[in-house]
Amino acid sequence: MSKLNHFNRFIPNSWLNAGGIMYVSQAQGASDNNPGTLEQPFRTITRAAQDIKTGCVIEIGEGVYREEIPIPINGHQYNPGQFVCFRAMHGHEVYIRGSESFDPEWIIIDEKILKAPLPDSLFLPDTYNPYALSNCINNKQTVRPCAQVEPYPETLGQIYIDNTPLRQVTTKEALSNTPETFLIPADGKHIMINPGKDITGSLIELTMRQKCFTPAFSGIIYMNVSGIRVEHAAEPGAFCIGRFGSIRENTASEITIRKDFSLPGASDRFTQTIESLDFTPDSKSLIAGIIDDTFPNNQTRNYSVLSNDCGLSWESNETDTDSDTAYSYFTDTENNMMMRYHWSRNTSTNCYDIICEYSDDSGKSWNNPARIDQSANYGWFYEPLKLNDGSLLWQSQENQWQTGLHLAVKTWRGIWIPEQKTVNWNLCSLLKCKPEESGCGLSEPHTCQLDDGRLIMLLRQGAVLPSQKHPGVPSVKLICVSEDCGKTWSKPRPLTYEDGSYVYSPRSYQDILRSPANGRVYALLNICNEPTNGCDPRNVVHIGEIDPNSLCLIRDTVTIIEQIHPEHHQLVRFSNWRRAINPATGNILLFMKLQLSEFCQVRHGYDQNTYRYEIIVPKD
Repeated sequence: MSKLNHFNRFIPNSWLNAGGIMYVSQAQGASDNNPGTLEQPFRTITRAAQDIKTGCVIEIGEGVYREEIPIPINGHQYNPGQFVCFRAMHGHEVYIRGSESFDPEWIIIDEKILKAPLPDSLFLPDTYNPYALSNCINNKQTVRPCAQVEPYPETLGQIYIDNTPLRQVTTKEALSNTPETFLIPADGKHIMINPGKDITGSLIELTMRQKCFTPAFSGIIYMNVSGIRVEHAAEPGAFCIGRFGSIRENTASEITIRKDFSLPGASDRFTQTIESLDFTPDSKSLIAGIIDDTFPNNQTRNYSVLSNDCGLSWESNETDTDSDTAYSYFTDTENNMMMRYHWSRNTSTNCYDIICEYSDDSGKSWNNPARIDQSANYGWFYEPLKLNDGSLLWQSQENQWQTGLHLAVKTWRGIWIPEQKTVNWNLCSLLKCKPEESGCGLSEPHTCQLDDGRLIMLLRQGAVLPSQKHPGVPSVKLICVSEDCGKTWSKPRPLTYEDGSYVYSPRSYQDILRSPANGRVYALLNICNEPTNGCDPRNVVHIGEIDPNSLCLIRDTVTIIEQIHPEHHQLVRFSNWRRAINPATGNILLFMKLQLSEFCQVRHGYDQNTYRYEIIVPKD
């Protein structure tokens, strides 16, 4: 009897094929009465899902599938081979939508406004009706029908014209004055739209379903969705693009957050789709450098984009760049100066150098690049800040160890020299700590300035576990002050609440700013309910007000910006955002994508797009 030589066997994609492959298609001959083979595919994904087995792959052909797909079984958190995978066939465009085509008899109200009845199916007993439910994420309730008093509360329903979502308004006056908007009247039976264009021949879609994937179990879904755009659901789950215009409110802090789709993304390979952004000197346009990872074969492109609607939509501003990273932007409106900078690998030192360029014509032309050398093997610059005296403050982090990682913070001061169209930068301070005072040292500095001239800096700190020789360091953010414009800094201390208790936070990104709308100081950070060690959890991100005298976080002002969905893996991350302040309103604009920890087993299928969060703060 011959021996079996297992070592010479090649088993391709054995995990992905562990449960077999079923096929779905909208081509002629496809039917839910078929066996689901490549030659005789199912017609609907729902039918294929009925036969799901552990480790099964469902291959889906070209088309738009308007279904709410049941997920009868779950994968195993420690065994990716048991995940169910919904996958587009190679080269096919596949959409799963929670909407239906909508082609009613429109009633013309005036030259701008059209009105139509909502589908009768929404009003059958025990039927899910998003046009009757509140759009406020943290205050779900029935809001239609309602009293005939404007403004009406927004509903979960959404209408799309040629794949563009209309924005919901709450008054008939706003509807009349604003194109590309819609209104659900008080009776909740109709929809009124101001399309801003002739909609003859347009594809109109109406959100009808709560989700696109509906598990038969509670908690985290262990499955993959590959190459498919899942969208238009009223209350999206983990594998669906978020609903346009969701709202989150905190009546105690008087802060409201509105979430909108901003830029598409394909993977979690990069920290952030948007590298950095700012308004142009005329305050009319938002300019950003982006990393576009939506190209096949792991290709990426770096280029500049412009937005004339505060980041809701973007258009290309420049051709592709050949830099290692996308451009970051900063604007000094008072001096009509723009600055852009990026990182470039220095082949002689094998380090990254920062390259700066300047413009005095709103970015139409840029002067010769200037290099700021970085001697450390790890360095990064953060957003510049315009100080009260007209100078600029710029901070960077730099590794202070030749081996390992122990970061320190450098503070640079800059003076704009108009005749040379450049900024003269000088290093003015170095802030560092001992290894036992912070795991990986001090990093990701963000600073704001008060009217009295004081600078307040918020820093990332790493927890240090206690040992026999050392009591350890808690998992917190650090805060410190400079009273001489960055020449010296107070010793960093833990950020606490007013009662002295720690604001627990993982080793993660943080931000601090002073709002021009009310003069208050706000911190943005991931807050944990208990101590942690390392970079997680980052599954909830918050904003809260800092008392400028005590430098404490005011507990009652802490507001959730974004948080984990129950179906998400616990190691999803809301972090590494980019932000700007709208000069017209003083509102904070945050751009952020959902990311995944390097320790997360579910790394495919989650929404990797960049969203825009408008944080509306109280006006004093």
